[in-house]
Amino acid sequence: MELLDKFPVEGGQKDPKRRIIPFLPGK
Repeated sequence: MELLDKFPVEGGQKDPKRRIIPFLPGK
């Protein structure tokens, strides 16, 4: 789910680095 992946919470579970950035402009 790309929408959930954009969230810092959902993204943080997969990668702690993504938790800092809510959503990546490239992704």
